[in-house]
This record gives sequence, C-alpha cells and structure tokens, in this order.
Amino acid sequence: MSETAQTVVGGVEDGVQPLALELDRLSGVVVLDSCQGGRDWPAYLVFRGRDRGGLEIAGEVMRALAAHAEQLECELRTTWRPGADLAEAILELTCPAGQVIALALALRAARRGASGGAPAPLRAGCAPARPARRARHLTLV
Repeated sequence: MSETAQTVVGGVEDGVQPLALELDRLSGVVVLDSCQGGRDWPAYLVFRGRDRGGLEIAGEVMRALAAHAEQLECELRTTWRPGADLAEAILELTCPAGQVIALALALRAARRGASGGAPAPLRAGCAPARPARRARHLTLV
C-alpha cells in the first residue's frame, strides 16, 4: 500500500476503506469523515480534493459512476459557500452499505479506462441495490 493510501485510510471506518482508496487513486482526496453504514443506515464518505477543487473531482466521480448507473445506488453531494475558494468544496458520497464494493469497483474500472463502451457487470458477488429504493441517477446537490 502506498503512503498516500495509508494517509487516506487512517481514521476511515473499515467497511468504507475500499471506496476511500479508489476515490483517492482516481481523484486524490482527503477523507474528512466516514461511516461504514449498516442494515438500516447508509455508508458515506465526506471528502475534499487534495490538490484539485471539489467541483472538478465531483465531475470526475460522477462520470466514473455514471458508466455503471444501472448497477449502483448512490448520491454525491457538494457543499460550497460563495466567496470560498473552489478547492474548499466538500463532497459527500452516500450509498447503502451493501453497495460500497460495487462503487469502489466502478471507480477502479474508470481509473483503468475500462468504462469505454457498454460496461460489464461490476462483479457477480456484489450485493444488488434494493429495488424499492433504487436510484437510477446520480445527484449533485
């Protein structure tokens, strides 16, 4: 594991570490808060860019996840206040706890350039999204 990955994972809950690592590898992030979620509450990562603005990172993450939108359930929110530098934008990526690995794999596929054309299933063993709550879109609030 690289020094960067160790820095990102320090303090990140075990259940969301794979997602934190893939976010860092794709976009270079600093994780500010995390929760691995559970049966009745979602997993989340709150992060900002290490060397780039949050809005730029949000676009990159959205493009990476959009290639697999049919297989994923998540929300990406951005918080930024007028007058603040764009690099100060804070992002929050939220998903059901059972989707953490699927999101991490989607980010890995984008990083490796594997998202061109029709995306392959992320992995047969990933927990599917619950149909009643399935969101087929990514939101930037």
